[in-house]
Amino acid sequence: MIQISVVVCTYNRANMLARALDSLIGQTLDKALYEIIVVDNASTDRTREVVRTFQGKYPEHTIVRIYEPQQGLGYARNAGLKHAQGRYVAYLDDDARASTDWLKTALELFETVKPTPICLGGHILPFYDSPNPKWFKDDYEIRTWGDKPRFLHRGESFSGSNMVWRKEILEAFGGFDVRVGVKGGYLSVGEETVLFDKAWCSFDPPVFYYSPQLLVHHWVPPFKMTVSYQLKRAFVAGQVWSQLHGPKTFHGRLRFLARNLFAIAKGSSLAAARRYAYRNWENWLVEEWGGVASNVGALMGAFGLVIPIRQG
Repeated sequence: MIQISVVVCTYNRANMLARALDSLIGQTLDKALYEIIVVDNASTDRTREVVRTFQGKYPEHTIVRIYEPQQGLGYARNAGLKHAQGRYVAYLDDDARASTDWLKTALELFETVKPTPICLGGHILPFYDSPNPKWFKDDYEIRTWGDKPRFLHRGESFSGSNMVWRKEILEAFGGFDVRVGVKGGYLSVGEETVLFDKAWCSFDPPVFYYSPQLLVHHWVPPFKMTVSYQLKRAFVAGQVWSQLHGPKTFHGRLRFLARNLFAIAKGSSLAAARRYAYRNWENWLVEEWGGVASNVGALMGAFGLVIPIRQG
């Protein structure tokens, strides 16, 4: 009977995990049609107890816990895929909350949208537990492709906290790339982007379907509402890009060095010139210097200088 397997990967976020599970227990989809798979990625907090509590409180729901000792979001997502019984595999972050009709909408879209998508994605909006700084914009954390449903254009992709795949597609691609992605407390990005790139190389559009009805709210902790985090994330994104797509030959790296040094110099000059276009210096640093930080990360990554960056 299970149609959708919801995979929630978690690491030391027991309190946040409980809220994510609450949102899945409250789904309007018939509980016999979906299962909840919690992948415990070597947590040392109360994660096991939280899952046991939900299993005892909601025995009518299928809730399973899998322990994945190899830290890394890619490893955890692949472990969830391996144990999924459904035709479709949905991924929700442990610090996110799904709208009540999230799974029902996903199943209806797979059954009605033509041609049948290989993956669905939707709107991601931020929520906060603490007051956000006056300079911080919701736009920094919103993930959307607009207010109308549509197939994505080539090169576009979904965020990992709101995506539902056909299981056989994930299996055909071997799951997620374990070289990149968050590992424990260290920041990284891109584990789902690699998968989307593979799919774009294998399928002609339309294949990915976006619907704003597939709504997820994602928690923004205080440490993300800082200039340092926003610039670190941009820097890491550049490093990851080089790991995945950077030049492999000596001469290619030299050409990349020249191009990136020029881009860094140009970006720095433009950013400095636009200081007074911003009321708040924080927005100026995030929006104007983020691109420079990304180029610096890409340049270092191209020469194998990958610096581990903690999230907090």
